[in-house]
Amino acid sequence: MPVIYEKTTGVLKTGDLQITQPTGTLIFEMSKRPNDLTNEKISIWIERAGASNVYLATKISLKDFLYSCLCNDKGKVFNPFGEENIIVANIGLEAAINIKDGEKMKVSLEGLIATDTYKISYVPHFESTNSYLSFEYKAIVEGYKDQTIDVSECDVAVIGMTNTLNEIGITMFGTDEKRFTPRELQILQLEDTPFVGFTVDNQVEQLDKNVIILPTQGISKLRFYKDSSGIIPITLMKRDELIPATSKAGYPLKLR
Repeated sequence: MPVIYEKTTGVLKTGDLQITQPTGTLIFEMSKRPNDLTNEKISIWIERAGASNVYLATKISLKDFLYSCLCNDKGKVFNPFGEENIIVANIGLEAAINIKDGEKMKVSLEGLIATDTYKISYVPHFESTNSYLSFEYKAIVEGYKDQTIDVSECDVAVIGMTNTLNEIGITMFGTDEKRFTPRELQILQLEDTPFVGFTVDNQVEQLDKNVIILPTQGISKLRFYKDSSGIIPITLMKRDELIPATSKAGYPLKLR
């Protein structure tokens, strides 16, 4: 697997890391457990010829990004040697994201911890797709006690746990709202995300107490009931489609 970044220690952010072959899968190897990630952020984008860039993720929490991918694929965190934590993150739908001649996919990380190590590789694919996963940050800010977010086009929501979050109302398509406490949703998530990492003595860790990892397929709205103080951070993951770029003459560019 081609490696695009390998950090030992002492670096706080990467430059723009270029992926040179079509891919839909990134491999992360980290000295830190996923549930111990804090301020690390990831950006992924496609520099396009003849069209605006396509942004899959812009300064998204690396923890939320990885949890979203794990939940979407019902994936696992691997620690086969008791050292590096390995996560497979699929960002193309079962194939490489369709990158045409003259276009580039790039990745960057920031907010890295100087004493930790991070490695990113990717898996080249033979088949390609225009379908990809994108990630968006939202927040329920201070002063709001009751706010609704449309998740009708989303697959996963990663919700930050704070002591000001009281309940989350879930509305499925064609149904009335049902309310759950954060603890209830964390218990229910065990079926879709059976574990999120490992403890320091390499035992399975079932929950990250700081987040709710919620599959949202079939859900139309999430309604947040909270105290007026505090901020609830939310990362949403959804499926998107590449729109063909156009040439300078205005004609569609053919996809490979």
